[in-house]
Amino acid sequence: MQSYGVVWQENDRAPVAGKLELDSVLLRLEGNDRNHLTVYSLPLCELVGVRVGRECCERLDGRPTLLLERSNGDTIRIAALTQAGIVAEIAERLAGFEPRMRAVG
Repeated sequence: MQSYGVVWQENDRAPVAGKLELDSVLLRLEGNDRNHLTVYSLPLCELVGVRVGRECCERLDGRPTLLLERSNGDTIRIAALTQAGIVAEIAERLAGFEPRMRAVG
């Protein structure tokens, strides 16, 4: 499982800094939200859209941001903590799972 330092935001909640772990079936986010451990697990089969947000309103703290759209209508925004290239790398890895996600979902 690959791990990345990220900040993420689910819908309109406060952003959370931590890590993203990704394998062939699950995306897992873990971090601290106001001194509380926050864990978010997302089965890849629940993704209906993956794209890089380039508009100001789509970014987190002005950083390039990956937008994950879930089948239930929720959106998760993910930005790199330090290296902007991580967003493109995660997007590329998720694109590799896309045919499987469509087949399962």
